[in-house]
Amino acid sequence: MNCPNCNETMKKGEIMSTTGARIFWQPEEACKEWNKFRYTKSTIEKLGGVVLVNSQSNIHGTLTGYHCKECRKVLVEY
Repeated sequence: MNCPNCNETMKKGEIMSTTGARIFWQPEEACKEWNKFRYTKSTIEKLGGVVLVNSQSNIHGTLTGYHCKECRKVLVEY
């Protein structure tokens, strides 16, 4: 998928929430390796993820999302 803003290729992944605390995007290839209940902001980023909200959230489960590193945008499929 290409970014609608800059036309660069976007990376597929998942948008998740850690026990109602932070919301983050993780790359598709890392989805199987993550335990979302153990990761801090720095660990999420070290493994290629992007923290979107670092406070209380209400997302339960996962959503497919595409991340553009250039524009810092995430598109969500629902």
